Amino acid sequence: MSNIIPFTEAGTLPAHLRAFTTDVNEFGGGGIAYPVISLKGKVFTVVRGKEKTLITKPGSDDEPATSLELVILDVGPKGNLYAKTFYANGYVEGSSAKPDCYSDDGVSPAPDAANKQASKCALCPQNAVGSGATSQNPKAKACRSSKLLAVAPAGKISDPMLLRVPGGSTKALREYGDFLANRGVKAAAVVTKVGFDYTVAHPALTFKAIGFVTPEMAAEIQQVRETPLVKAIIGDKTTLADVEVEEPFDAEPVPAATHKEEVAEPVPAKAKTKPAPVEARPAKTETGDAPVTKKSKPAPVEVDADDDLESALDALDFDD
Repeated sequence: MSNIIPFTEAGTLPAHLRAFTTDVNEFGGGGIAYPVISLKGKVFTVVRGKEKTLITKPGSDDEPATSLELVILDVGPKGNLYAKTFYANGYVEGSSAKPDCYSDDGVSPAPDAANKQASKCALCPQNAVGSGATSQNPKAKACRSSKLLAVAPAGKISDPMLLRVPGGSTKALREYGDFLANRGVKAAAVVTKVGFDYTVAHPALTFKAIGFVTPEMAAEIQQVRETPLVKAIIGDKTTLADVEVEEPFDAEPVPAATHKEEVAEPVPAKAKTKPAPVEARPAKTETGDAPVTKKSKPAPVEVDADDDLESALDALDFDD
């Protein structure tokens, strides 16, 4: 076709094709792109794709900033779990190469990990103490642990980015978490000063609360925290469909109660069929305990059996 328009860069896309613009790989593998804060050389650098921007001190164009004022929007994985990263040939500082194996939840390798080392992180030999031993640290693991923080500059909440807290700084992060928890506040409610610990050779981080966020910031933080971008940064794979699957379990007590009523109906019917032979021998009822026992026995036995059945059903429903 001679009238085909020559292919050019997206920046000069014809006006009639503006509806077809995108920065996401439609055929997979691209994922959601987000900026990352690099700690290489104890210098804060924001990496956006192939572009790297040095974060400098206010009023300076070339003097690196020694700390950042950030809002920690969210963290992953939660609790005592840690993200995992393994490079078969060792990690090269500043390298953008993908790891051989990694996990965002610290439980099992990611589905797209190129060279999975085990089915579960807890069973992985690369996650064993001493698997990555060095002369400086004989207990080091070959698989690196970290926490994934979704953070945003205090002055630009709408620009979330990843701050990967290395294993050597997770203790400081936990202590900061205790500090906030003891005061009954989440990290997203305060502006946190993140700096470097200059008493050690490797890039270790420090955390300090410097103030509460403003009402306007709080409203924006709540909105940004729920965006797919922040979820992607912390490795959260939860979807709406996953949440909806749990709803039927909340309804289980209803069918259980219906079943109890169905079981209870035959009990009165059985009780009505047995009094006839007992009433046909009233004299013996007064002279001996046996007829009395026969007459009184069905009620407690049937009630006990019914209670046992209810307990068994309740237990079965619970286990299921």
